[in-house]
Amino acid sequence: MLAAAWKGGERQMELNDSQWRAADSIARELVRRDCDPNEVQKAFVYLRTHKDPERLFRFLSVLVQRGQLLVRSGRTLGYYGVVQEVAQRHLAAYRADATTMMQILGWAVRLMRYYKARTPSQPQSMPPGRRAPSRWRRR
Repeated sequence: MLAAAWKGGERQMELNDSQWRAADSIARELVRRDCDPNEVQKAFVYLRTHKDPERLFRFLSVLVQRGQLLVRSGRTLGYYGVVQEVAQRHLAAYRADATTMMQILGWAVRLMRYYKARTPSQPQSMPPGRRAPSRWRRR
């Protein structure tokens, strides 16, 4: 169940187990594929600004098709393709719910940064102090 509260003028939500798994899967896959968290952050900011999941997917498509005009390194265009692919696979179920998609993508970016800082090879666990899905908790 999603619990919502207002903090700093924005609606804050608690993710359910399925949504946490989506955020974690996105983060792990993007880290495993050596994607730059800053490029994922740009997609998140775009979604947060426009609050329209369909528009996000169109934006990612345009970046992949015409992103060579915006790239700063030889790897940036590849990052866009990876972000688009992973977003389509893991966020498609949330196309009708911009708020939930924003929360999942925002947490995916945070988890990416945590996993990249923790170990360069393979992320191991959720950050301390964050509520992991109940099925992940030790009993």
